[in-house]
Amino acid sequence: MLLRQDKNLTGNIVRSYTPGKIVINATTYTQSVVLSPSLLIEHWSPQNIMQLKAEDLQVLVEQNPEVVLLGTGEKQYFPEVETLVVLIKKGVGFEIMDTAAACRTYNLLMSEGRNVVAGLVIQ
Repeated sequence: MLLRQDKNLTGNIVRSYTPGKIVINATTYTQSVVLSPSLLIEHWSPQNIMQLKAEDLQVLVEQNPEVVLLGTGEKQYFPEVETLVVLIKKGVGFEIMDTAAACRTYNLLMSEGRNVVAGLVIQ
């Protein structure tokens, strides 16, 4: 998936995603990441969605987002409710989608000035 480049945006922008590789700004990442307009956390712990734990979502909640996007890899996968409880208890809105869709949605929300945080599983 190749995303359109918009030179008017500021902050972290997803330039492209393919399973196993994501390009943010001008850097290629091969491990899962946490992303917001002003934050980039490399080497986010779950490398595939089956490894996701509630503790992994805590770093997303700590950013006080308006909305959390969870990219689950090549396919959309819904984690167990027990895993999502940290988001539910904090009342944070969240969307679960495949990582390609999460990248597109992140760029759109970020361009609108929304306080968005994405947890992007790479595989």
